[in-house]
Amino acid sequence: MQYFIPCDLDLNIELPPSENVAISPIDRAVKDYCLNNVKNFLKDNGGEIQFGWKLLLYGNIIIKLVGHAVAKLEDGSFLCVSPPSFDDVTEIIFIPDNGVNEQIINNCLPTKYLPIIDNVFINQFIALEEQLEFLRKNGGAVVNPTEIYQIQYDKTLLYVPLLGLAQAQTKSSDNCYCGSRKVRAECCV
Repeated sequence: MQYFIPCDLDLNIELPPSENVAISPIDRAVKDYCLNNVKNFLKDNGGEIQFGWKLLLYGNIIIKLVGHAVAKLEDGSFLCVSPPSFDDVTEIIFIPDNGVNEQIINNCLPTKYLPIIDNVFINQFIALEEQLEFLRKNGGAVVNPTEIYQIQYDKTLLYVPLLGLAQAQTKSSDNCYCGSRKVRAECCV
């Protein structure tokens, strides 16, 4: 299983309104540096920065909201000018929220995790992801690699129970839990 951008949103969880935003990376865009990419785009094209959340799924059991910046064009539409996280993706699911700007620490945009179902293994996995996120934002160059390896190891111990939950949660017409972006009936049966 891996994080993926779903083809559609049919979740049993309340989220703010979202938009599908086209991805059109600028020439000098750098992956995972969306704010700088947008600033560079705006120098040449006008518009303004729109902060918000890029939505990803993990096994149809966890929502990952990644702080993200896109260009808000003069006509009010949004454009993602950063390279996509995944090769076959041409748009992102974006939830506009200028409050993201206030959560930036050390030039790192925030990340939030939301369980789709309530389960102890999911909660443990989210806690580990949040530990990694804390280290990313606050640790800088002083992070102990052993600490990161331990967190990654602990995450691998949760893989089998999470896989079972993802399989049980995913209907045959849903995005496959594996992250392929295919429907489950045409992927992991």
